[in-house]
Amino acid sequence: MKFLVVLFSLCLVVLISADCPHKRSGLTKWSEWSGRPKAVAADVNIPANSKILLDVSPDFPMNQLKVSGELIFDDTPLSISFERMYAIDGGHIWIGSEDCRVKSQINITLLGQRQPTFDPDGAGTKCIGCFVNSQIDIHGEDRNPTWTQLDGTVLKGATDIVLEDDVDWRVGETIIIATTDFEDFNEDPNYPPSQSEKRVILARPNSKTVTVDPLNYMHWGDFWEGGKHNEKIDIRAEVGLLTRNIVIKGDISGTAGDDHWGGHVMVHEGGELRIEGVELFFVGQKDQLGRYPIHFHVAGQRPLSYVKKNAIHDTFQRCVTMHGTSDVLIEENVAFNSSGHCYFVEDGNEQYNVFNKNLGITARKHTLLKSDSQPAIFWITNPSNHYYFNHAVGGAFGFWYSMPYTPLGSAATLPDKQEWLLRYTPFGDFVGNVAHSTGSGIFIDQMLTNADGSTALASYNPRNWSQALPLLDKPSDLLSLSDYEKQSLGKPSPAVIRDCITFKCSDNGFWGRGDYIMVIRGKSLDNMNGATFPGSNSVVQNSVFVGETDNVGNPQCETCPSWIPLDPLRKRPITWEQSRPILGYRSYDAGGGDILIDSVFYSYHDVVLQSNGNIGKVRKAGAIGALTGPNVIAPINLHFRLEFYDVENRIFYYNSTSDAIMGVTFIDNDGSITGKCGASIIGTGSIVRSEDCTPYPAWNAYVCDNNDQARRSFSFSDRSSRVVYGDKTDRDGLRDLTDLYIYRLYDKATLRVEGDFDDYYSSSDPDPQYAVKFSYGTNLIVNTEYLLIAGNKSESLSSFYVSVSGMPEGEFVRFAIPYPSGTTFKVTYDYNNKNATEVNSKSQLTGNSFFYDSGAGLLWLHIESFYVAWAWRYYIPVVDATAFLNVVAECPGGNCKRTVNPASITGASPVAPTANNCYRETDAGKGIRKYSSKGPSYPIYNEGWVGNWTTDDSCNSTTETAGDGTTSLLCSFSSYSQFGATLPWKHFVDPSPYTHLEFKVKVGDGFGAEKISVFAYNTNWTMVGKPLYVDSPLYSNEGPIDDTAWKTIRVPFEDLGWDKATQIYRIHFSKSTYGPAFIYFDSISLATYSVQLVAHSEDYPPTPKEPTLSKPVDGYEPPVGDSSASVVMISIWAFFFAMVLVVF
Repeated sequence: MKFLVVLFSLCLVVLISADCPHKRSGLTKWSEWSGRPKAVAADVNIPANSKILLDVSPDFPMNQLKVSGELIFDDTPLSISFERMYAIDGGHIWIGSEDCRVKSQINITLLGQRQPTFDPDGAGTKCIGCFVNSQIDIHGEDRNPTWTQLDGTVLKGATDIVLEDDVDWRVGETIIIATTDFEDFNEDPNYPPSQSEKRVILARPNSKTVTVDPLNYMHWGDFWEGGKHNEKIDIRAEVGLLTRNIVIKGDISGTAGDDHWGGHVMVHEGGELRIEGVELFFVGQKDQLGRYPIHFHVAGQRPLSYVKKNAIHDTFQRCVTMHGTSDVLIEENVAFNSSGHCYFVEDGNEQYNVFNKNLGITARKHTLLKSDSQPAIFWITNPSNHYYFNHAVGGAFGFWYSMPYTPLGSAATLPDKQEWLLRYTPFGDFVGNVAHSTGSGIFIDQMLTNADGSTALASYNPRNWSQALPLLDKPSDLLSLSDYEKQSLGKPSPAVIRDCITFKCSDNGFWGRGDYIMVIRGKSLDNMNGATFPGSNSVVQNSVFVGETDNVGNPQCETCPSWIPLDPLRKRPITWEQSRPILGYRSYDAGGGDILIDSVFYSYHDVVLQSNGNIGKVRKAGAIGALTGPNVIAPINLHFRLEFYDVENRIFYYNSTSDAIMGVTFIDNDGSITGKCGASIIGTGSIVRSEDCTPYPAWNAYVCDNNDQARRSFSFSDRSSRVVYGDKTDRDGLRDLTDLYIYRLYDKATLRVEGDFDDYYSSSDPDPQYAVKFSYGTNLIVNTEYLLIAGNKSESLSSFYVSVSGMPEGEFVRFAIPYPSGTTFKVTYDYNNKNATEVNSKSQLTGNSFFYDSGAGLLWLHIESFYVAWAWRYYIPVVDATAFLNVVAECPGGNCKRTVNPASITGASPVAPTANNCYRETDAGKGIRKYSSKGPSYPIYNEGWVGNWTTDDSCNSTTETAGDGTTSLLCSFSSYSQFGATLPWKHFVDPSPYTHLEFKVKVGDGFGAEKISVFAYNTNWTMVGKPLYVDSPLYSNEGPIDDTAWKTIRVPFEDLGWDKATQIYRIHFSKSTYGPAFIYFDSISLATYSVQLVAHSEDYPPTPKEPTLSKPVDGYEPPVGDSSASVVMISIWAFFFAMVLVVF
């Protein structure tokens, strides 16, 4: 009996060790193989069904190493060099495996010089490639952690660096310490180079300390702590490990170094790459498309591939590229000193890739794409990808969302589908990310317009069309609709930026152009501008803004070419003139329906500046500001429950003489800014000011009490292009020809509004000639009469559009516009172009009507709102009515020249005040509502519970259930899938006795899940059956779900494609949803039922439109341990048990 037990135990050891590819039986050693190279630059082929063990370093560098069978690297020190190595026709290259990581030093050198064309196989030179039906597994030593943060600030000259975590880093290895100062990505010679510093570890005093050569710069290593609410915000420098035991590098001898022609790893369609624990440097091939350090090239859905725990540094082009590839996990990598964009999503048809806990430091200017001149650490062209806990340092942008309208490049010929309308595609998960020392931290704007990397201002308007598509004849009809129709037809799907931090950004911490962009629990510190949202319906909630922290950076005033703060001496944001203020939250351009709520501001001070000993200039600071050009910042923006500590100016309107800023209007809805509930905070323009407004000179503003005259948003645009003559560089000269002048008639208050150029160009005319189309905007007091002069000072427009928005019932505005005698008019209103009523006298004006006073040469327009359109903006009711008129004038002989003296025209005084902007709160936690009977109260954003995985001993236990059938309880772990991440369960399963897969789900918070996805795999990572998308019983597209009870879902095996012989090793569950949500899973079971209980409808489409994630995210561990650790422990115990039996 003892012998059998010993034999069994030893067999178990052998069986487990067989998981190491280099320990498998039937391998032919390279040293004994007849096909090994006998000379330099040979072509070597490993044919199908061959299994070659690379047990020694090859004697010669190779030209090509083609693997159609298996090439397995031994776990022994090896060096190999070649021009290219690739797996093809079912080949498999093994350097370790998931469960057997290689510990030895392995050096791979990629050879070759710049080539003028691609090779026939599409892999190029200096390449490791993976082609259809082939696989590459590279698994270096597991290093923990790959990056961490400082535990305490280190000063210039310091040699000991204390880290947050215990690290396994060794003497002689290389690390990178990130900058925590403002960085200049433009490489301005007046400023020092990047302050991120590479160092070699000289000693290890303890598990959390490394000793290096003296540092050239201070690196901040402390939290920002304190404040009224005891906030603790992590603004510490990152420290990453750049050394790994497997090295892939490009040879830079000959011309390759000067040409920046490095190596690359490339995966084609149908190939699988699993690469972890590898160091790559001198990789990427400058200005050659498709040649990046790690590159998934039109590889399709690759849920079994991943890029983990690698170090990619000193590259010649990019870091990791996802091109036409979806469902890949990119996790815990360290990237440093990239040329151009670093983590790169290419054409826009890449979906559901997971970027988790990656570090990127320093992206340099590059020339492959035009956008590379402003490099981003993370460049994102499809918003459905997921980003968790990544850190981006340096470069023009940390995270740059630059979506083309539809995919470009090789994806431009994709079939027309609404999912490829990328500027409407719902946002993926964006959680816990950090950006610092960049131009802008998190940036949604400057959208891709051409495959050459050209970008232009454009909005992101995420929408869900699931309810609207059935109304169309076919889904592709959606693509033919106008942008306005697309936005109106789709249900807004908020883009949620959650728990993210930005600091030391020379421009903006957060910037989002579009609508329905939400920043929840955001943190902005030491940024030039904390958060700016050009567009509408943005939300900033539960966020913290800190003007200046104790991190003064590295000022180096003795070499600083321009003004920096004097006391304390600190470095200022780069690229801005000294007069530019620092601001916390900014509304910008056409802001309407924006919400700032439950947020706190700290440490915004005006400071005295110095430059080379000269002292005296002042840099202003304000917690809240405005940035606007020709468009209006609407007074329907909402501001609630705001707090200010150590803030000199709660409001600061920069450039107060700007025409648009002069007309700006903010509403202090609950008095938390001014102490006056409902007060209007307006610019310095007299046209928006009444007699009851109080000047606040330090704010460049006036404060007007609640119940003062109501101010509403006014816009004006010409309907057709006009030709004007002048020098386009002489903007003031063109303004004299094109600007809008507004006169308030009862007191002659005046505002000159600069127009926005829609288009201008030079014709072949010998004189400078430009076709221009203008739009204008500001705020105006309602129930008032105005004179408008537009076009130029002597000629009125032949067609134009005028509107006033946000007017509730009973409010009106009148406009007088001069035209020559004999002019006739066509005036329409509403989106259906209904004819406005022409009346015979000014006293008859009412509703949407007009009157032409031929004697005075004045067209009078009357705009009035007769209804209240309550819009539910994040469940807050606001007035969203817009009244407008379209005017077409036919002047005698086509000549609209007019003569008018504004002083001679009189108007009536304003009607009694109408505005009540004071909002009150309902019970705590139930949101906000207007203090009136209109509209219920709803929460803006309902916070969700965040916990950790828990497991118990019930995994794989068998339980008999009463009634219909038997249930085998696989695992009960009360766990959750957050933000669309995958919930994996991993264990051996024999489903043969059963008929159904059963599991429980419930909503923890939010909108629930529209679909729940089920994937199953066997031990070879091959999908079993087919992916199934189950209609969820937990979904609402109207708002958060109140029902949090557990729901049981039973799925028959036939729907999963399983049969009685199926062997399951992994089951993955995930959710698909269009809003913030937490989904909990519990009690995954196999069950037998005689009655089929199916969760999805019978007409469920056979081909899902949305693939789902198949990888876990940091912090969400499966209920069983890491497989490699488990294998090691089982092996140790089996061997120990066997030896004990032998002894006894």
